[in-house]
Amino acid sequence: MKKAFALVLTNLFIAVVPSTLMAFHDGGVASCSGCHIIHNSQDGQIVNVVSASDNPYLLLRGTPSDTCLICHADYGQKSNDGQTLGPGGDFYWMTRDVSWNSPDEPGTATIYAREHGHNIDAPGNGIRPDPVLTRAPGGDFNSQYLGCNSCHDPHSNTNFRRLYGVGATEANYPGGYSFSHPAPTAIGSPHETRVMAPGAENMGQHTAYISGMSDWCANCHKDMHSGLTNRMVHPADVTLGAEISNNYNAYVTTSNKTGGGYAIAYLPLVPFEDAANTTVSSSGTRATSKIMCLTCHRAHASPYQKACRWDMGQTDLAASQPANEPYLAQYKGNPLDMTSQKDLCNKCHAKD
Repeated sequence: MKKAFALVLTNLFIAVVPSTLMAFHDGGVASCSGCHIIHNSQDGQIVNVVSASDNPYLLLRGTPSDTCLICHADYGQKSNDGQTLGPGGDFYWMTRDVSWNSPDEPGTATIYAREHGHNIDAPGNGIRPDPVLTRAPGGDFNSQYLGCNSCHDPHSNTNFRRLYGVGATEANYPGGYSFSHPAPTAIGSPHETRVMAPGAENMGQHTAYISGMSDWCANCHKDMHSGLTNRMVHPADVTLGAEISNNYNAYVTTSNKTGGGYAIAYLPLVPFEDAANTTVSSSGTRATSKIMCLTCHRAHASPYQKACRWDMGQTDLAASQPANEPYLAQYKGNPLDMTSQKDLCNKCHAKD
């Protein structure tokens, strides 16, 4: 009898548990409480400690971005020390000035916190809207409304990283901010991005960019999207051509500028768009491969100015500020010779 009763319970359990469990952002009532609460209290305690009297959108924190970082700070999108290796970069740098004694100019040089990337509105995590750039460079997006949900749809869609697509409207923006370009095509690595985590960027695991990234960035930065017409801006969303492609594939490091080959040329620090890319790509470029905004920049933030992938203010990567930043350190000897490595513009231009 006991065995029969146990069998009935087992069958009942199987019947009520869905065969495919939904991911957190895929919707369904089980996920709503991860970000929202009906009242600003639970068990007699204030839930939204950042904004005790105001609970916008019934969120658990005072802003959408602070709510996102309840989980995503632990995933590595904002750490306590900047030691994460996510492809988008670590919002930690938006809270830190970086200063050093510069040999190129008298006194102390400084990269201020606001200069490290996208200044999302997340005061609970020490990040505020950009006080200087009140509009997106090259565009008209009002900086005070910038948040995680300015780019990512928190309620899910089928796009890469749930980025908004053409016709979508960013709800947190007064009057709405509409997107005129579709979401890019890409394949992402896991979202856990701390050092040694499954989503950490490295030679064998990285985002596979396929098409459309620069067009998508142009939703907010349209004047930075130059094509071939504006010689004051580096071209983006254009094919590399044979000469640049050959440079990329042959270049390994400053001390080995011509010893590479197509099969092993991919460097995640200098990614490109190509339909052949995968998350474990090791092959290099073709003449039809494209340079894009994220070839030189990270999407969120970086230790360097303007969310750049390396310190473009230094001739030698060994002089990068801050020193020993993990994105560069992990490529030391694999493949970069950091004792002599020059600016990584050379991966395409081979001028070192």
